[in-house]
Amino acid sequence: MTTTKQATIQTIMVEVATASLIGKALNYAVATVEGWEFATDHHFNDGGINHRPGDYWSWWHRDERLVQFAYFDYSSKWAMGGPLVDLYKVAIRFQTNSMDADAFWQAQIGAEPFESVEMWQQMQPLAANECADTALIAICLAVVAAKLGDTVSIPIELVEASV
Repeated sequence: MTTTKQATIQTIMVEVATASLIGKALNYAVATVEGWEFATDHHFNDGGINHRPGDYWSWWHRDERLVQFAYFDYSSKWAMGGPLVDLYKVAIRFQTNSMDADAFWQAQIGAEPFESVEMWQQMQPLAANECADTALIAICLAVVAAKLGDTVSIPIELVEASV
């Protein structure tokens, strides 16, 4: 466990297996891949709706932009998560076995960009091969695995909020 000081608050970071990321922890990991850096967590009351830790954050982008009260929801909103498919060249497919009820979405990112169908069929080495219950979650897991690896550092409050 490491502790980092960012902005004006101290955040405890924990190492989490990429394949086990869900919810806010997964969205945080994708946001970091996209160049956003955590600045501070805001706890506030908005029109009587209490937001839990991790709902709205301030983020710095690598191009020096500050976004206040941003809520990244890559794993459940196609408007946010969908563009990852083109950006990271994610191949997705629905897998099912007629012999049993297990069905899942699979997302793969090649170690090298696929230049043709033939390259895809030859099963070039993969940078990521992730499975999940929804297409967006599988896409997000593949992006995080390909860019950050098998384990990632996540603020502890987001891991707790995702459980």
